Amino acid sequence: MRLNPPSPSIAPGTVVGGYTVERKLGAGGYGAVCLAREREGGLFALKFLPVEEAGRWAEREVSILLRLQHLSHPHVVRLLSHTLWPVAEEPEFLVIVMEYVRGAALDKWAREVNPTARAVAGVARDVAGALAAVHGEGVVHRDVKGSNVLVRAEDGRAVLADFGVGGYPGAPGITRHPFLPGTPEYRAPEAWQHRRDNASGKYVAGPADDLWALGVTLYWLLTDRYPFEAPDDVALVDAILTRTPSAPREVNPRVPEVLGRVCLRLLEKRPEARFADAGALATELTEALTGADEAWDVPLCDFYSVHTATTKGRASDLLAWARAPHQPPRRGPRPKRAAAVAPPGAGAAPTKDRALCDAAPPHQRAPIPRRGLRVVAGLVLAVAVVVVGWGAPWQVSAPVQEVAPPHLPLEADRATAPPLSAASTVAAASSVASPEDSAPMMKPQPPTASLKKSLRNAGCVAGASLALACTSGAQVRPPPDPEDCPQAALTAMEELDIDIGDDRIGTFTGYTGDPRVITVRGGRGSIKLATGGYGDQFPGGTVLSCRITLGERVFGRCNWARTKAGKTWPVCFELHHEDGKLGVERKDEGNADSARIFNSFDVVPVRRFE
Repeated sequence: MRLNPPSPSIAPGTVVGGYTVERKLGAGGYGAVCLAREREGGLFALKFLPVEEAGRWAEREVSILLRLQHLSHPHVVRLLSHTLWPVAEEPEFLVIVMEYVRGAALDKWAREVNPTARAVAGVARDVAGALAAVHGEGVVHRDVKGSNVLVRAEDGRAVLADFGVGGYPGAPGITRHPFLPGTPEYRAPEAWQHRRDNASGKYVAGPADDLWALGVTLYWLLTDRYPFEAPDDVALVDAILTRTPSAPREVNPRVPEVLGRVCLRLLEKRPEARFADAGALATELTEALTGADEAWDVPLCDFYSVHTATTKGRASDLLAWARAPHQPPRRGPRPKRAAAVAPPGAGAAPTKDRALCDAAPPHQRAPIPRRGLRVVAGLVLAVAVVVVGWGAPWQVSAPVQEVAPPHLPLEADRATAPPLSAASTVAAASSVASPEDSAPMMKPQPPTASLKKSLRNAGCVAGASLALACTSGAQVRPPPDPEDCPQAALTAMEELDIDIGDDRIGTFTGYTGDPRVITVRGGRGSIKLATGGYGDQFPGGTVLSCRITLGERVFGRCNWARTKAGKTWPVCFELHHEDGKLGVERKDEGNADSARIFNSFDVVPVRRFE
């Protein structure tokens, strides 16, 4: 058995089942996605799934798409054909040929476009219409979320995709686990109650589960946060079962009241209290759009401005005091860094950006890397931290982070629990796409900046201004961008009773004797779990195949495991230092080629690579 799943490397011009491959769109989960052109010139997405590792998942996905093939619904991804490849020898891949949707995943679209209430309601109506058609064929999607909905670039309409964990009566089984696959944040209360009660038999998801998941997705679109947020899985389940989320309009005053009511109805605890079916939801959204006024055409969130110093995601504990507790949600492209140093004699200070909601026309809203903000952000952060160290925080003349305008209510930042960063929630990505292209089975991710690197640069700038010594050290790579764990891995870990966050000790293989300081390099690496493991099926000594990235710390993401008995599993583990921080602490000055570390660290099962 292979430790690493096969990944097709297909040169442009290769013909697969009558389709000529043009380029690779992305890879993740079990396989890869390529853009291909047929003889008549049309573009299609080819999804390659390894037969050995993904046979059951591939069979399930194809069977569902075949069941829906006759629909030709404008908001449901279409299967064109499927074949085994290569044909001339023992087939290694199942190739699923689907329509190519040029656009972006819904969560990526929301972050980059910063849509209006009208646009969000239109997308939700499209998904509701797609679910009505799918449910009419007896199919339940079971994983409705932003990364499984695509927004077409040409018209802004939504397409429901990725039926890999869907179900219907008599569908081929993909897991022996009594609980259904899916993303925990989107699971309905009745599903969690079934598990909490240890009810006999396998939980069978129905249309109401998909409506609940759509309600969670809509809440995030309207407020930039999830209706139920908690620090761990146990607290999350309790919140879903017992708490009532704040009304979307309380969290974000720009949400039209009628749209907020629709969202809350989708999040009713009792399935029968939600809409009768997806068709009724689509009708309700259509009526709401018919009566929409100009307030529906205002972007739901503030756009980022040049004064937005902090970023979503990981943040240093040093800045906890500076976090604005009621900051309005922000979306859209980040502005470019201000012009360089003014020529000699220029006495006017740069004009501040006063209109947070003003933005470039839609055709100019391309995503902008955050690198341009690092120097400005770093300077502001460093000055703030230094002043705090002097015991005079009131002397800071520029705020680290903008606070909510006076019209925003104090409760605008909460749902049912203390808010967490949107970047730390499930948003995500099993595969990577270009900003312009996305295929039905792809889940692209927005770029993420390294706040720690900004702080290091800031320390140098502030230190120079205070006549303090500061050396930058060698340039190192930032940590890799966040990405979702593939659904296949989440299901496998659930079957193996591997709890998220339940860490074990790991060591790099190839080094004998007691743990000691070793030298590692970037690329693929193998890590062995210490004695104990996770039971008989995943014992100590199991070897993880990991992607190692050298940065200010040594980061590792493990996506495949092989037991001593030769059994392989898709998994998601991440390397942590013994202090609980992401990545293993280096024992040397940072450089991009190698790193010295202590060969004993925590290996943590995760739902999402941070």
